Amino acid sequence: MLASLIYRSQIIENVDKEMIMEVVKNANHRNKKREISGLLFFDAPFFFQVLEGPQESIKALYRKILQDPRHSNVVLLVDETIKARQYPNLGMHFLDIEKIKSIDLSLAEYREKNHLNPANNNFDSKIEKFICQFIEYKYKSNLRHAIANGLKQFSYPVIQEHSNCTAEPPNGYVFAFQSVIDCRQRKTVFVEALARGPDGQGAKEYLSSMSQAEFAHYDMHSTEDAISLAAQLGIEKLSVNFSPNTIFQSIDTVDKLGAMLERYGFNPNQLVVEITESDFIGNHHLAPNIIAKLRASGVELAVDDFGAGYAGLSLLAQFQPDILKIDSGLIGSISSSGPKQSIVRAIHDCADSLAISVVAEGVEHEKDFQYLTSIGISQFQGHLFHTPKLNSYTAHQW
Repeated sequence: MLASLIYRSQIIENVDKEMIMEVVKNANHRNKKREISGLLFFDAPFFFQVLEGPQESIKALYRKILQDPRHSNVVLLVDETIKARQYPNLGMHFLDIEKIKSIDLSLAEYREKNHLNPANNNFDSKIEKFICQFIEYKYKSNLRHAIANGLKQFSYPVIQEHSNCTAEPPNGYVFAFQSVIDCRQRKTVFVEALARGPDGQGAKEYLSSMSQAEFAHYDMHSTEDAISLAAQLGIEKLSVNFSPNTIFQSIDTVDKLGAMLERYGFNPNQLVVEITESDFIGNHHLAPNIIAKLRASGVELAVDDFGAGYAGLSLLAQFQPDILKIDSGLIGSISSSGPKQSIVRAIHDCADSLAISVVAEGVEHEKDFQYLTSIGISQFQGHLFHTPKLNSYTAHQW
């Protein structure tokens, strides 16, 4: 089975042009044996490479590229099966953009002269569009921006060990508390109450084991426990996940929630209501009125797991929540995934134009954090910053 793989990267500083040419020469020889073909563009200090060939050979070669210490900031753009090669001549053809310009040839003229045009002159293919983007400096400027800004040092928050305490929920439901932090403003934005089973099981495992009647009882009483625990733990701003069956069942829901907050000494502006993208719209005809009433009371509205559901941008057009929490599936390994980078940049730009705050969920690795800061995201949630504990919360000190 044939495959096509495209990546971009940056060469490290102590690798000169002569060394690059030697690497290309050796790679060209090996790639012929592996039946790999493609193009390698170099616009110092950035690489852009198209690889085509047997799927296993391509994957093996890419694994070696990832381990090559001469490369940095390797970002995968395309990895897919193909019917036929765009560049059938075996070996790796090296195109030094600076050199081509110096001999007073356009890239099109150079490719024509050296028989490097795509099969059937298909310049409208996905690969050719990626090449055009690289040549037009779109990737180059984005990557340069990411490198320059992603490496800026942020002061990580320090956990205040003396602030650790454990609380007792009135109805016996267990929660773990995890901070959402803003690295630019150096503060905790709010703290999320994460549902857990009595033995610490994750919410999905715990809630899926309940019968309909058990879940209805849980829905009615667990929110009170989350608010009560937050009050006992001294949490200043709390976010709670709601089932649509609870929040959208009656217009009286907002009044009941307000009374609960008052009972435990919270104001509505100290609460964020989180609803997943998948559940946000549904078929709940009361949703618009209830959302309007929530906002009028001062409660903020967050869309959780954005990018994992089906509502997408139509949701933003209809409701414009206060906060978008980008799903962890889009955040994990974003530093090495071109598609994820493009999607998250688009989400952030769209939210920013609508004055909606963006939170990156599930941040666990330094490189992902650096990339996210480079595109302007400043609010984060994840184990890189804070590990949640059952019925307990440890505050941050900046």
